[in-house]
Amino acid sequence: MMEVGSTKVLNTSIPKRKSISNQNYLSNNYMGNGYYNQLQIQQQLQQQQLQQYQQQQQQQQLQQLQLLQQQQQQQQQQQQQQQQLNNNNNNNINPYGIGINNNSIYTNNINNNNNNNNNINGGLPIACGKCGGKKRHSKTCIYKNEDEDEDFFLSKDVIQKLDVAALKRYKKYYKLKTKHNSTKAELASAVRLHFDGLPVNEPEIIEHFMFKVKSAPM
Repeated sequence: MMEVGSTKVLNTSIPKRKSISNQNYLSNNYMGNGYYNQLQIQQQLQQQQLQQYQQQQQQQQLQQLQLLQQQQQQQQQQQQQQQQLNNNNNNNINPYGIGINNNSIYTNNINNNNNNNNNINGGLPIACGKCGGKKRHSKTCIYKNEDEDEDFFLSKDVIQKLDVAALKRYKKYYKLKTKHNSTKAELASAVRLHFDGLPVNEPEIIEHFMFKVKSAPM
């Protein structure tokens, strides 16, 4: 109420209201901030999902690489086993390293061994009547053939082919020490050990050995 002179006048002015546009701005601003926050959260989630996917891809690649390495190792092991098996088969087929083209040498060795066995079963060598040698031939005998030496001189493995009686004769003659009731393999081992230690050349040893074995009493 206002006083004008002596007259009182009512103030009928309406107070100003806040602008509607300001309210809308504030409301829109609040909503905009909320949308921006949601957008940031979504982007963060997408980044996390992308990182997880990349990690899964890396793990899968690592597993594939490990599997490939295991397969390669298995293949190498199989190849090595196959090669070792082939080598073992070759050694079993050809233990003396004789090639395919040298079958004649292998055959000759078999024939020589057969001849040597025949000499053992046939008794002592007969003296040469042409040169007067006590053995087959004297050292200077002109009638001696090279084949006869190969047939007469026995190979070292002939000891393994002797029977138990012959091995016992050798043991008794040379007074070898073996356990009671020794097996054939043990007797042959003892004879071989003593045989290799004799300080004489091999042909003389074999001839002397065969003579003593055949003539020694039981």
